[in-house]
Amino acid sequence: MGRCRETILLMKPIEESPLYRRVRLHGRRRLGKDAYIEPAAYMKDLQEFLRLEREMLMRYHEKRDPGWKVCQSYAIMIDVLLTFLFDNAVMGWLDTHKDLPMNFAIVANGGYGRGELCPHSDIDFTLLYGGRLLSKAAGEEFKEWITRNVLYPLWDMKFKVGHASRTIKESVEAAKEDIQTKTSLMQSRLVCGDGRLAKDFLEKYAEFLGKSNSEEYLVARRRDQQERRKKYLDTVFVQEPDIKNGVGGLRDVQNIVWMAIVKFGYQNLREIRKAKLLQKGEYRELVDAYDFLLSVRNELHFQNQRPTDILTLDKQPEVALSLGYTHKNIVKRVEFFMRDYYTHARNVFNLSNALEKHFLIPERGGKGNGFFRYHRLDGGDGIEKVDAFIAKDGELDFDEEDIFERDPVQLVRVFRIAQKNNLAFGARLVRKIQESKNLLTPNHGADDRACRAFRAMLQEAGHVYPILSQMHDLGVLGRFIQEFEGLTCLVQHEYYHRYTADFHTLETIRYLDMVFMRKDARHQKFYDRLHHTNTPALLYLILLLHDVGKSKGIKGHAETGVWMSQSILDRLGVPMPQQKLVLFIVEHHLAMSRFAQKHDVEDPGTCQIFADFIKDADLLAYLYVHTYCDTQGTAPDLWSGFKESLLDTLYEQTRRLLQEHGALHDFAAEQQESIREEIRQWGDLGMQRDIVDGHFETLPPRYFMNLTADDVALHLRKIQEFLEHVQRREGPELLMPVIHWEEDVEKGFSIVTVVTWDRPGLFYRLAGAFTLAGLNILGTRAFSRADDITIDTFNVVDANGGPVTDSSVKDKFLVEVRRTLVDLERMLPRIEDKEMNPKQSLVGMRKKVLLVPVHPKVVVAREHTLDVVIVEVQAKDSYGLLYRLARAISHADMDIVFVRLVTENSVAMDTFHLIRKEGTMVITEGEMKDLQVVLEEIVKGQEGEEVLSGEEDADALIGEGI
Repeated sequence: MGRCRETILLMKPIEESPLYRRVRLHGRRRLGKDAYIEPAAYMKDLQEFLRLEREMLMRYHEKRDPGWKVCQSYAIMIDVLLTFLFDNAVMGWLDTHKDLPMNFAIVANGGYGRGELCPHSDIDFTLLYGGRLLSKAAGEEFKEWITRNVLYPLWDMKFKVGHASRTIKESVEAAKEDIQTKTSLMQSRLVCGDGRLAKDFLEKYAEFLGKSNSEEYLVARRRDQQERRKKYLDTVFVQEPDIKNGVGGLRDVQNIVWMAIVKFGYQNLREIRKAKLLQKGEYRELVDAYDFLLSVRNELHFQNQRPTDILTLDKQPEVALSLGYTHKNIVKRVEFFMRDYYTHARNVFNLSNALEKHFLIPERGGKGNGFFRYHRLDGGDGIEKVDAFIAKDGELDFDEEDIFERDPVQLVRVFRIAQKNNLAFGARLVRKIQESKNLLTPNHGADDRACRAFRAMLQEAGHVYPILSQMHDLGVLGRFIQEFEGLTCLVQHEYYHRYTADFHTLETIRYLDMVFMRKDARHQKFYDRLHHTNTPALLYLILLLHDVGKSKGIKGHAETGVWMSQSILDRLGVPMPQQKLVLFIVEHHLAMSRFAQKHDVEDPGTCQIFADFIKDADLLAYLYVHTYCDTQGTAPDLWSGFKESLLDTLYEQTRRLLQEHGALHDFAAEQQESIREEIRQWGDLGMQRDIVDGHFETLPPRYFMNLTADDVALHLRKIQEFLEHVQRREGPELLMPVIHWEEDVEKGFSIVTVVTWDRPGLFYRLAGAFTLAGLNILGTRAFSRADDITIDTFNVVDANGGPVTDSSVKDKFLVEVRRTLVDLERMLPRIEDKEMNPKQSLVGMRKKVLLVPVHPKVVVAREHTLDVVIVEVQAKDSYGLLYRLARAISHADMDIVFVRLVTENSVAMDTFHLIRKEGTMVITEGEMKDLQVVLEEIVKGQEGEEVLSGEEDADALIGEGI
């Protein structure tokens, strides 16, 4: 066997490893034969060899040997296996032939060539042919013989083999045609066969690389990196990272080695470090991170018994435990493990990204090595002095090597200078900042020059995210605001959060940038409402601080964030009036979304509670836009048209109350009269006037608050249609409602209007019909007229989460409505039947959801201000859950007057407002307790632990009405 190339981490060559000698001896004992044996007869010995060696591989891993050692051990096993297969094949050939018809070698490529194979990685190698060919026919026969005796046994043993049969010339030509082949072949080594042929190939391939266009390759590799990272959201902070291909994954490290091979001829990180392209600390960070990632990937392969690179939520606890994170609390175990993962991945991304940029810089004259060969900038050639720095070709750089040592405050000011002058950081400056960041001490956090620069950064509305993000990536933000460092790589085990706490915070700021830039029409209304505040850009500071309390624990983080933010605001020199506003939003940043999800935002009395809480129109605007940015920065699909409509309604109702001093009831009356006048001008829709007048007289003013004349006209038409049906029907058919469907494509749901007689249990029966039709209810509102006609409106989505466009689904709903309201069939057996067959249920049809543990919870409490009882349910979403809950409430002799249904990542968070059915008696404390027991029984059996979400006390705001 020839000498292998040293790997990324500069491990010893395989044949110098004691492991190689042990496995070689094991192979000789089990596989060594004096004569050729047919592969089929050889198979049991081969499989037993593999079984025993894989057991050893698992032992190395379980005793937590370095990840690279496990990978090298697997590559050694494959080397030995291939060598014995090759030797057996040669013996068989020579039994019937005088000589080999050509020179032949097996050359490992790619990861296998590096001696770095995870337990189920592909095995890539080249069957290299060359030298004198006895005859073409003999050559083809020999190739077939090698395939039958080497490749077939590997396939029979279930190995995934990537192979090619080539000459040296064909290998070079293939590399010219395809960059992936070029990359794979540059990390090649001899496994077995003709050493001189392999050496000739390695020399000729190195010569080819030296003559090829290195800049073209570097540009292509950099472009490939950018495209790949974009596919993975350009961040390491995703909940389910890809260990190999994700941002900050193994591929990032491998890429910088490939680029270094082509540009400089350096084969591994050690050689890159020796050339001073990496500092000592940076080199250590990369080595530690790469080994950690290999260990994680090895564990994933062992657990799944197949090549798996995605660290899914359900696997994280098991992987963490196997790698030594032994916390009994599963959430804490995963939190510590994933924090280490994100730290390593961030180090990989930052360093690899910086090196990639450096490799693209043409070498210049001057002292130093590699990309440190840099011409001192003394002016001229388009160079400008920018404060304490210099600029050229749109990039910021430094001219004095000790600039940060002399004045560490420049580590903060440099970001403001780059932002103000629209300059990118030069690659040399990036490295300098990374090396110097630790010069910032807590004392610099209160330095006036640094604080003025930072405040100015947050005032550049529309351009804050890029500079803050870079400040964080380079490690300066956490050094300047040390409280923020506690959020770095902090895992949020919540059913709706997709990112770590620091990335979430920066994402909210990115969305605020979009609001200010207004490139998307949907941001105009948020901009308009924020623009009318006294200091619109103050929201940047609010967003930066809103989750800072999570560094001390998620529970109560808003309250904790207040005293932590107070210290930051004092240091930054923020004026006291603005401090009070910031601290109010930090403490109550969840209030608006909570209120909208738990209350009827179309009710004037309800909105008055919120207005009394907010008190100030500026606070309302900040909180409204904050809620939008916070939600968007939490998960890409968390914001919806339905949520937007709730917040819009709450904002408008509250603003009107604040600005018009409680005139919401007057507005409702004015709206009622305005709609009535408009319908009169339409000729009363061709209906008798007493029918139209009766509609306006038998409904409360709040009915008209958020409806248009078109909405009321629709209801009138459906009521007339319903009354006409009643006149023509008799018996049970009188109970059949009139149903109208409308698709709101912009908001992403369908509006279903149901007109019928009001009756006990109507809501839960309709909820059951929607469930059996495979539809999900987002929200509902109901208005009953004095003549017992009820107008129920449901916002629903189909199994894919969009408007209902399939007519067969609508027909199915109509059939179920008839069965439950007219035929009085029991729905529960059919719902239970579908629960037993998940493929038919709504839950079974939904797209994949995140597997986050949920603690089921039911809270029943009295809301004195609204004179209702509020029921809040948090549970794992399941087929028929809403039907069962509503049915139980109805059977408890209570009426549901308001429902808000929220489902996030398979978690149901439902709110019901209840009154006594007859409306004459108050629901007693005993009845409330009895109802709670019944509802808890319904949600009992939900699996998982309690979610530490910061909203774990579902009744936290009930007493305040918020």
